[in-house]
Amino acid sequence: MRLSAFRLIVLLGWLTCVGASPAFTQTSAQPSRSMPPAPPPPAGQNVVLAAHTPPVANAQTLEVQDAWVRVIPGADIAAAYMTLRNPGPAAITVTGIQSPIAGHAMIHETKLEGGQSQMRAHEQLLLAPGATVKLQPGGLHVMLHDVKRPLTVGEKVPLAIQLSDGGTVQTTATVRPLSAE
Repeated sequence: MRLSAFRLIVLLGWLTCVGASPAFTQTSAQPSRSMPPAPPPPAGQNVVLAAHTPPVANAQTLEVQDAWVRVIPGADIAAAYMTLRNPGPAAITVTGIQSPIAGHAMIHETKLEGGQSQMRAHEQLLLAPGATVKLQPGGLHVMLHDVKRPLTVGEKVPLAIQLSDGGTVQTTATVRPLSAE
């Protein structure tokens, strides 16, 4: 049985909000010796990824950790999550994501507004030098649309992260069950 697109979006929005932690977090590079370290943001507050940093990208420096896909039985969409880290000295801009198992993929952000889960496309992700961004349930994530075949738990899904310099970073995401956090 196939679910309607509207019901799937509602289901995904609900699933990403259940027990959701902050939408995304950032850690900054070591501060220079001449400046005191900035205080951490209040718990649960979203942090701007970078301010006034030119979008320079180097595929060799972007690190991808703990990539996984949440399988939705009977659906032709799925959600992918991962941690992106920029250990380099220059900003990195992620402009998109592709996967051969999906017709198209888009970075989305889920926010709780007025008691309702809202999911919106997120065009680019800017990672400042030293920044870490978590794509996780309840926040930033990748929507895989028009999944070409059913996914099985434990399967490895190839993902190509596209960068503003034209480079890509290849990774694989392990499929987890619908109940995965």
